[in-house]
Amino acid sequence: MTAPDESGFRLRLAEDQLARARRAGAGDPATAVLLARGSIENAAKAALACFTTIGRSHEPGELLRAALGEAAFPVPLREDARGLLARVWGFGAHKHAQTSYGDEAKHLLPSELIDAAQAQDAIHVSESMLDLARRVRQAVLGLDP
Repeated sequence: MTAPDESGFRLRLAEDQLARARRAGAGDPATAVLLARGSIENAAKAALACFTTIGRSHEPGELLRAALGEAAFPVPLREDARGLLARVWGFGAHKHAQTSYGDEAKHLLPSELIDAAQAQDAIHVSESMLDLARRVRQAVLGLDP
């Protein structure tokens, strides 16, 4: 798959997951966070795919850090990416497990761990990561989302 194809697919996937997270919203916060976390991951993959092939990962912080490590990462977007980096670290494999399985040691379901405020935060981070991925794609590949 080419860089435009891979980044475009990941961007579409992230947009779909974000739309679904918004629909889940406060009515089902655990599902909203699960979907927003997936959106964050796929948006980070969309940005990284502009530079290199991407492997399997549930760590959007690692993916964004790798994209920032590319010499061709657009200089005007570096500050925004660095600012977002700390936020996306919290949506890695641990959050994936928590939103999928809950806390198995304490026998708590995802719906018992995640509230509406966490859902709104995850949606906000997803929106920011998606915006950055779109701008990276446009700057690097010259393609609109």
